[in-house]
Amino acid sequence: MIVYSFDRVCYSCKKTLKSFTYLQYRTLYDDVTFPYEGWIMREVYSALHPDEQYFDMDSRTLNFPVKILGDEEELDKTLFDSGRFPNIEFVLSYQHHKKHYYANVCPHCRRFLGNYFLREHVTDNHLRPNISMNIECEV
Repeated sequence: MIVYSFDRVCYSCKKTLKSFTYLQYRTLYDDVTFPYEGWIMREVYSALHPDEQYFDMDSRTLNFPVKILGDEEELDKTLFDSGRFPNIEFVLSYQHHKKHYYANVCPHCRRFLGNYFLREHVTDNHLRPNISMNIECEV
C-alpha cells in the first residue's frame, strides 16, 4: 500500500504538521497512484453511480470513490503497527458516536484531525490535477 504525506495546519494550535494517508479505490481494493489520470476516476465514479453525472473537476465538493485513513480498519492498523507514522493514533471520536478509529494527531497540541476533515483536505486540495502530494513510502 502506498502511503502519502502532506503538510497541513492544525485547526487547534495553528501549527504545521505532516499528515499521512493511503488512497485506495473503494471497490477495486487497489492503490490510487497520485498524480492520477482524471478519466480513471470518472470511469470508476460512473460505474458506482450510473444514475448520476460524474463529478466536475471544477466542483468545490468532489465525491471521489476513494478510501483514506480512517475508512478501513485493517489498512489503518497496518500503518499504525508499522511504527513509521508517529502522527497516527487510535483515537476516540464523539462526532462518530463514541467510535474509536485511527487518525492523524497533531504532535504539538495532541488534538486529533479526524476522517471527515482528512477527506475534505485530500479531495479538495490534493486529488485535483497539478497539486502535489508526496509518496512517503510503501507499507
